[in-house]
Amino acid sequence: MPIGTAGVATDTRQPRPKDGEHQPGWFVSRRVDIYFVFGLGALLSAILFAAESHKGVFLVGAVAFSLLSDLPHVLTTTVRVWLDPRERSRYRVHYLLSFAVVATIVGVLWFGGWLVPLLAIWAYWQVFHVLKQHFGIMNIYASKNGYKGPRNRLKYALYATCLAPVLYRASHGLHFSEYEVFGHRLPFSNLSVPVPPIPNALIVIAYAVAAVLLALAVAEQVRLRRDGQTTLPPMAVATFIIAALSYNLSYLLVSDLFALILIATTTHSLQYHLINWTRNNTRFAASQDPREKKLLLARLSTRKALPLYVAGLALLGILAGQLDTVIFAVPLMFVLHHFYMDGALWKSKGNPELAYDLGIVRAK
Repeated sequence: MPIGTAGVATDTRQPRPKDGEHQPGWFVSRRVDIYFVFGLGALLSAILFAAESHKGVFLVGAVAFSLLSDLPHVLTTTVRVWLDPRERSRYRVHYLLSFAVVATIVGVLWFGGWLVPLLAIWAYWQVFHVLKQHFGIMNIYASKNGYKGPRNRLKYALYATCLAPVLYRASHGLHFSEYEVFGHRLPFSNLSVPVPPIPNALIVIAYAVAAVLLALAVAEQVRLRRDGQTTLPPMAVATFIIAALSYNLSYLLVSDLFALILIATTTHSLQYHLINWTRNNTRFAASQDPREKKLLLARLSTRKALPLYVAGLALLGILAGQLDTVIFAVPLMFVLHHFYMDGALWKSKGNPELAYDLGIVRAK
């Protein structure tokens, strides 16, 4: 290699990004976003999907995923509110009141012996919670990459494409299998979530509507490209495709409701870990308050402390997971409250710094 070429190669080597610095258009970087969310998410989904027919193997994978990723992502909502003074001052009352309501409803249903209605709330709400986040991630990638076009058709197409297979599975019944983990029988074993009668014609109509809405969304993007306008960026398109594939493959081919919930949550939980860490990292790196730099969440959200951040959340997940076999209602309170509270935490209204923390708007 010529000496001049070697010199150029050395000079163009990019320095390692600092805290608060992320590759434009991405949460962290192209490699991290793609490999962590899509690569690892697809791998976890495939493992759970393949193990579903082997009950023992599936339960080992389900427990590991629940403790190390799913429950930790649920608990990051609580961690964010109580360990970030800015969030605590804004959402403390909202958090406490809403948690009291959720805990009361869950407690009444659990101790009253109405477990089936409680499971129905969990199963149905989870579907919409995950879909809402998929569309939110699409929106963020779109905004990060300068997309200013219409989004309603994309939202309708996403929901229709993912809900059609849910309707199909519901028509065949939503059943939990028998689960025994380390000698403990899970409380929702062999239970079924109530479903109204669903005729086959309705499923055909649902898929027809999904096809039409998808065609309209694609046509809209084609028109934008033809007019020379910015179209939906590749990562937003990939998020749509992954969501659609995940829902259709799992709900069409898997019958066990617990497996369905976990498979749908794999990419979802990884998305949440990525966006939450990015938000924390950027938020505290940009802080001008030296006292905030010393906070536990600020220290754990640095790049150097990432292993400790992961280990801390995993420990919380393991501790919370012990309650699943004792009082399932307690972790379920946090799960359902996480579904609700995220609707407030991830809205720019009332949280003006959020666009900066997520890298949608660059700080001046």
